[in-house]
Amino acid sequence: MVKLSEEPSWLRELRARGEETYRSLPEETSQLYVKHHVPFSQEIASAEWIKEPSGRAVVPERFRALEESEEVVALHVDATPVLVKVPESYVRLGVVALPLWEALTRSEEEVRKWLLEGPTRPEESSLIGYALSTLNSGVFVKVPSGIEDEVRVRSIWATEAESQLTSAFTLVVAGDGSGVSVTEEYHAIDGGANLTSNIVHVIAGNGSKVRYAVLDSSSDRSVRMSFNKVVLGREANSKWVGALLGGRALKYRIDNILAGQGSRADALKVVLAGGNQKFDVTLNLRHEGPDTTGRVNAKGIGAERSRVLFKGIIRIERPAKNSGAYLAEHAMLLSPDSRADAIPGLEIETDNVKATHSASVAQIDPEQLFYLMSRGLTKDEAVKAIALGFFEPVIQEIDVAEVRWGMRYLLERKWHGPEAEELDPIKIIESYIEPETVGRSPEDIFGTHYKAFYYKRTR
Repeated sequence: MVKLSEEPSWLRELRARGEETYRSLPEETSQLYVKHHVPFSQEIASAEWIKEPSGRAVVPERFRALEESEEVVALHVDATPVLVKVPESYVRLGVVALPLWEALTRSEEEVRKWLLEGPTRPEESSLIGYALSTLNSGVFVKVPSGIEDEVRVRSIWATEAESQLTSAFTLVVAGDGSGVSVTEEYHAIDGGANLTSNIVHVIAGNGSKVRYAVLDSSSDRSVRMSFNKVVLGREANSKWVGALLGGRALKYRIDNILAGQGSRADALKVVLAGGNQKFDVTLNLRHEGPDTTGRVNAKGIGAERSRVLFKGIIRIERPAKNSGAYLAEHAMLLSPDSRADAIPGLEIETDNVKATHSASVAQIDPEQLFYLMSRGLTKDEAVKAIALGFFEPVIQEIDVAEVRWGMRYLLERKWHGPEAEELDPIKIIESYIEPETVGRSPEDIFGTHYKAFYYKRTR
């Protein structure tokens, strides 16, 4: 494995550019967003982060089941790759999964191309600059062209040591005509204060199909940054979904770059913030090729003293004729002390396109609350039914059952707070009606994604 001291010169130069950007560039440069800006640099400066990976060599007990998984698995604990494996059935197809530092020796040209010359530049943002300057982890996954069966990947980032910094680069390359389903998870093993950043590049080849799910159960003492870009080739299709719940502060951005003719990108996000959490979420659509379709649907709930900021731009470039785009950002406030803002925008450089956006921020409708209480629900039960029901139109669009139920589990767990230690998966199943769940066990419905949580808390 390549050590940090042995990294190539081009990577050292990229770090230097990132460091310069972090120190010289304002955190927010867009005049559209300055007024509503959520400061984040102070979160980085709030602690002396440990920048060297922990060097842990043992898989934590709660993740041992992954050793027998039939999926591609990349498990990192405190920036250290403790388990990166490809099942034999995928190895025969040519699927590759490597920790970043190993990929720098075995696939340096491709990693260099997408890290140094790819869609993310350190000059874009002071926070991206910081992430690149402190890079200490990552994973490279490549699926060859022409694989008909969907390749399932789990990328897990866990934190344990106090004040540990994980600064990662994730590269997923889907070859022409291939199918890839990635579930990216964030876990806190002991609830410590950590900083995790991840720059994610998904390269979707011509005719490929990529599904990317983000499930976040990081500690409420943690800080997280995530900068994601998916580049779509001709007739490629991506669906990016996620539940953003953990961390005291979260900076999340995804750029859907529809470069190839006839490509399509869908992004579905739910955000639940409470306490003093502050979430800054940016969801962009960039249409570069003709006949492209993009859709973003984001919903957020702010409780207690939390802050939720939704931003997003639909940009349709001059060559992108006959394209269609839709951007929706909606927030619900459960407390007079919470705050939410939704700022969608349009930049259109051509004609013969259709682009619309919508945004709203509101409190619970008192008539809905009265109706449910008149049917026997307590006020707390009625508020929960309305709030979690607010997310359901988004969740029901997710076509991977394990991800759909994983999101519901995390939302229920976040809602119940300390009581979640006794949260029973069966009760969650009974709260949501889906025909395929009738008569099935929790293991069958939830799959393996959160089995460690379920059985630790219910047995």
